[in-house]
Amino acid sequence: MYLKALEIQGFKSFPDKTVLNFGADITAIVGPNGSGKSNISDAILWVMGEQNSRQLRGAKMEDVIFGGTEKRNQMGFAQVTLVIDNTGHIFPRDESEVAVTRRYYRSGESEYYINRQSVRLKDVNELFMDTGMGREGYSIIGQGKIDEILSVKSGERREVFEEAAGISKFRHRKEESERKLQRTEENLVRINDKIAELELQVEPLRQQAETAKKYLVLRDELRVLEISVWLENLQALRAGALKLEADLRTAQEDRQRAQADLDAVYAAGEESLEKIRDNDVRAEALRGQVSQLDAAAQEETSAMAVLENSLSHDKQTLERLDRELADTQQRAGNLRAQADALTDRIDQIDAEAQDLTRQLEELMDALRQLAESAGSAQQEAEALRAKETLAVADAARGRTELAALDATRTQAQARQAAIAADSAAAREKLDQCRREAEENNASLTDAREEEQAAAKPVIYLYPEEETAVTVKLDYAGALTCTYPAYGNGWAVTACPDGTLTDDAGQTYSYLYWEGTDTIAYDFSQGFCVAGTDTAAFLEDALAQLGLTRREANEFIVYWLPQMQENPYNLIAFQSDRYTQAAKLTIDPAPDTLLRVFMAWKPLDKFMEIPAQSLTAPERTGFTAVEWGGCRVR
Repeated sequence: MYLKALEIQGFKSFPDKTVLNFGADITAIVGPNGSGKSNISDAILWVMGEQNSRQLRGAKMEDVIFGGTEKRNQMGFAQVTLVIDNTGHIFPRDESEVAVTRRYYRSGESEYYINRQSVRLKDVNELFMDTGMGREGYSIIGQGKIDEILSVKSGERREVFEEAAGISKFRHRKEESERKLQRTEENLVRINDKIAELELQVEPLRQQAETAKKYLVLRDELRVLEISVWLENLQALRAGALKLEADLRTAQEDRQRAQADLDAVYAAGEESLEKIRDNDVRAEALRGQVSQLDAAAQEETSAMAVLENSLSHDKQTLERLDRELADTQQRAGNLRAQADALTDRIDQIDAEAQDLTRQLEELMDALRQLAESAGSAQQEAEALRAKETLAVADAARGRTELAALDATRTQAQARQAAIAADSAAAREKLDQCRREAEENNASLTDAREEEQAAAKPVIYLYPEEETAVTVKLDYAGALTCTYPAYGNGWAVTACPDGTLTDDAGQTYSYLYWEGTDTIAYDFSQGFCVAGTDTAAFLEDALAQLGLTRREANEFIVYWLPQMQENPYNLIAFQSDRYTQAAKLTIDPAPDTLLRVFMAWKPLDKFMEIPAQSLTAPERTGFTAVEWGGCRVR
């Protein structure tokens, strides 16, 4: 074995990558002081695991990294690779060469490699142990090392000889074995103390175990009773839910009828409003006509007043002429001379008076005609006012009818609100019943999951007509729960819709039983299904096996919560192994018997399995259907 090469980069005075190759003979490295000869030996000592920076002529380990100069930046790490010939298999490795690498960063992190594979410092020390090499070996003798070996105590000198003889490994192993032995003895002392302490607790623990056994028996009995009570409550809740649904449907029908009545009332109100609007239009037209007639009457009255004024003026003129005539006659005796002239004047005045009298008669005739016209206009105005009064009365009656319609509408709205409130209350009660049913179902599911292996089937009976049916079960296991109570078998009256009635008049949707077994179910064929895809798979598979929508829904609701959260589920539908272990005797015998039983296991990863063929018989005549399942652990 000899040193073949030394590769240095970033170590002390070697910033650049430097490779030193050594021959098979003696290799001497010469140079002046300060050229880096000692750094080469320090590099060899460092790469073999030296942890003391003083042995490397430094104050701290970071000093082994090139610190930089005025013309060269410092390095971020130091790396040394030592290549050793291993053709003689000095090292317990198959390679002909062994390359040991150490890298140190300024952050304080160290990395070790053997043939470019990351290792620990311990692995490097064990590699060089018993070879005479290593940081504690004699392979590197520095300045003053010989004097130090000669001056040390005999015990320390012995360690040097042991390292050279190759027995230091055994010494280290001996020390490690002694440390392990000491720890083992300490552990034995502690264990003996614990055993002594536990021996004092044996009798109380035995009593507690007896109590626990009694508790488990009573817990199982309590679980059976709770399940029975729950099933009874579930039937009552289902009946209540059906009643609430019927009440809800009735309320919805009442609401629809009330809405129809309200729509009819609205339609009648709109028609009445149209009539009122038409009457208002006609009344406005009549008011316009009355206003026009009043204006015409006022004009006629003004004309009559003018004529009356003219007539009064003419009368005054006649009276004045009469007075003048009287004066003239009185002066006639004195003014005979003027008699002829006055006579002519009187004749002229008489003619004018006759004209005025004629004009007055014409005016009186016209006045009478105007009076008659005014009378007829007044009558027409009175008739218009009467029509307006009738129109106002019709409008009042329309408004009264509208108010009655508004009152009816208000009553209908109040009734609708009451129906909506009853409907909301019914929905809330129905939702509460459903939530309670789901909680009870979850509790039942949790109780059922505690069994290691259990068959959990239900049985449906669909005769063609109402028939008394007895069902007996020969089960190769232990029954843990039945509903209704099994006794010597189930005796019920079955209806075509699947409703079952016992002798007490209690109704059921199906017969339920649960039991534990040790059957080795067949998983040579089946399906491996992801948990998230289980619901879709069961819907398709159960349809292929012949279950109705209702039967498949109840199957999925029961099993899906236990399966959907698993990474995968291994599923195999059983036939002979299950039917032989759980024999059914039904009297009268059904024309069609459909039994679907699913054995399944939760898996952490996918498993390849031959696919199972799924078929279903044709349902004819009296049909009996059973579905169940078992989680195999």
